[in-house]
Amino acid sequence: MASAERAEAVTATLEQRTAARRAKGKSADGLSISPIEPEAVVQPQKNKKTFAPSDKPSVLANEARVVVAWQIDPSSELASVPDLLDQAASLGTLETALFDAGYHADRVLTATGERDIELLCPSGRTLPNGTETRLVDKPYSKPRFT
Repeated sequence: MASAERAEAVTATLEQRTAARRAKGKSADGLSISPIEPEAVVQPQKNKKTFAPSDKPSVLANEARVVVAWQIDPSSELASVPDLLDQAASLGTLETALFDAGYHADRVLTATGERDIELLCPSGRTLPNGTETRLVDKPYSKPRFT
């Protein structure tokens, strides 16, 4: 791709992301993209001072810890879930899926429900000291069920 074409693609991607953020009512003031990899999200590094493009890799593994599906998304681990479930199901029947609390979201609940897959996913998160916090303000949090 020529430099001028790449610049146009980067500009178009930035405009799309800016519009999407504003449509959600979020500020786009600090939004930046990588001219080398415009699809990736630019995120802070561990030192919180430098930024770099990053992708969100996700894998599904079976009980034997063998990877049965993988996906890389430029911005969201949750966006990968439907494709991961379909990849895993192509190898055989998928009856139950276990995800950590970071995947407790509508799109994961919907994806597993549409495929008639039992979902085991906590609504809270476990802190380093072993205690669990509950996200009671979420519509599907465990304390809301009786």
